[in-house]
Amino acid sequence: MTGETAPLLPGRMVLIMLALFLGMFTANLDATILATAVPKITTEFQSIDDIGWYGSSAFLTFAAFQTSWGKVYKHIDIKWSYLVSLLVFEMGSLICAAAPNSTALIAGRAVAGVGGAGLTTGTFVVIGHTVPPRR
Repeated sequence: MTGETAPLLPGRMVLIMLALFLGMFTANLDATILATAVPKITTEFQSIDDIGWYGSSAFLTFAAFQTSWGKVYKHIDIKWSYLVSLLVFEMGSLICAAAPNSTALIAGRAVAGVGGAGLTTGTFVVIGHTVPPRR
């Protein structure tokens, strides 16, 4: 988005912000909700040794890919970049849901972390391009 665009109507801006905040909420909820599921996961997979990796894998990839997503948003269409990051996040969540063992769950959490980084970065990029500087 390099050119001047017409200002958005207030109702449309509210819808955009609501959608962005829901995406960001989902990514951050995914990162924190794990704590309540850990007892069931360790019982199911008999994997007490992997407890640290369940949360760490998501946070590690989240932190590692935030700056990369910034470059993606800079060089590729913002809408498509956001949708791809949402798809990556959902694929990671699907891998976690279908995980047959602890290793697959950790891999799914890592993929979800990559997508979550894109959602969080994208939220701020879209806000920067949507909200006029005077606001």
